[in-house]
Amino acid sequence: MSYQIQPQLPRRILQTNCGKCNADIYIDVTDFEPNMTITNNYRCRNGHEVTVSVRNGRIILITPLAIESDIDDYTDVPLQMKILIKEAYKCSVADAPVAGACVIRRLLDELLYELGFTRSYLGRKITAFETRCNNDQNFRTRHDTLFRRLEVFRTIAKLSSYHAHAQERPIVDVIKSEFEEYLHVVEGAIKEKWPNRRNP
Repeated sequence: MSYQIQPQLPRRILQTNCGKCNADIYIDVTDFEPNMTITNNYRCRNGHEVTVSVRNGRIILITPLAIESDIDDYTDVPLQMKILIKEAYKCSVADAPVAGACVIRRLLDELLYELGFTRSYLGRKITAFETRCNNDQNFRTRHDTLFRRLEVFRTIAKLSSYHAHAQERPIVDVIKSEFEEYLHVVEGAIKEKWPNRRNP
């Protein structure tokens, strides 16, 4: 019995550029149905994401995902915080405020842990931070930008799920505008705590 190996057709690759850094973005359209509009997200080599729509082997629409953090420019911010901030921005783009609020709650916990407050619950960390600020004027002066955000920090800490130690408000009730305010406040606090930026 004999059989013939079919020659492999060459891949069809489209090329476009990242609107933020001008790096190349390559899109393999070999298996795309020609009469269908295919929309996917693609990243350039620097991690910037765009949404690209393709039809009949041609790019018909490119939409950059405009909501991005510049947190990578802040050289001293701990890596785990950078990762969480970028995840929160993805939640914003995906219109997922509950997931985003969970990320922000974790991010605030990381921030206070980095300041030396290691108690088990976020609420206790915030109380310990406030107590230290009230009892140590030098500490408060060094962390005044965080202290001024205390009320928002408390609001974030009170968000929780339904469990035996339920907080004042379920996190599932958070709407997008609230989540984005929390993100702005906590990200701002982190940038003010570690303000060094790399040279352009």
